[in-house]
Amino acid sequence: MREKLINEEALLTVLRHLKRKDILSEVVIIGGSVLYLYRAHFADSDIPPYATKDLDLLLPEARNDLPQIDLPAILAECGFIGDASYTYTHPDIDIDILTPRHERCRGSRTFLKGYNTFALAEVHLDLLRDHTQSIRYGGLLVTVPRIEAFTCHRFLIAPERVDEPDRDKDHAVAVALADIVLSKKTLCDAFCHIAESRDRSSREALYRTLFRHKPALYGVLSLFCLGRFIDAEKVEKGPERKALQVAEKVIRLEGLLAYHNPIYREVRNGLEPKMIAAFAQEHKNR
Repeated sequence: MREKLINEEALLTVLRHLKRKDILSEVVIIGGSVLYLYRAHFADSDIPPYATKDLDLLLPEARNDLPQIDLPAILAECGFIGDASYTYTHPDIDIDILTPRHERCRGSRTFLKGYNTFALAEVHLDLLRDHTQSIRYGGLLVTVPRIEAFTCHRFLIAPERVDEPDRDKDHAVAVALADIVLSKKTLCDAFCHIAESRDRSSREALYRTLFRHKPALYGVLSLFCLGRFIDAEKVEKGPERKALQVAEKVIRLEGLLAYHNPIYREVRNGLEPKMIAAFAQEHKNR
């Protein structure tokens, strides 16, 4: 049976209501629903429409001295029914409230006092919260994650999916968005900076996923990390053995899967130090 796609008319109705209540600027639209906004913004029909009935709204943990608002009451005005959790149901569209998970969160659900609502606290959502942009959709200015951040997020969470169809769907979305990222050097550089900012275990998981599902982006990230840590002048002036040690250290520290990495293989095969420096310079000149 074909999965139901999001009701875009209902999506716009909710967004317009949040705009009238002056809280649209506080939420970041995430999840599968953001793909509809990307499709419009980038005019790219190759971005797959994600089969979902949910509108995922990312909220901050606190409102930073702003007065408390009653989000359940605001959503009730549009016909949404809360279930004393983070989900609000409607015949046409459901809303899930999410927030970044912090160490002090006990379990996956947390209460956002500033919004008078519970939220699902998940890991990696800080990545989407910290890298946003405003785009036009249906005449509204809405906040969404930057596409390079959303792409990184999808590659991170896909392997964690328990359900295989959901995992495959996330990989397909991430691969499609990666093509947009690869089309511009600024997006590639931003993606690499975001990936490099994650903790070591997350980076290693990300590199494994990229190597398997998007080798081109994996290669860009490998080159970026190598270029960040190898000083071209020092490598050129130093002996070949020193260059080999530096390259091996970089690849190990960055979790760049030395066994599979083509750069690592070239270095092990006795690549000249000047050539290693050229790898680093190549990324800077892209």
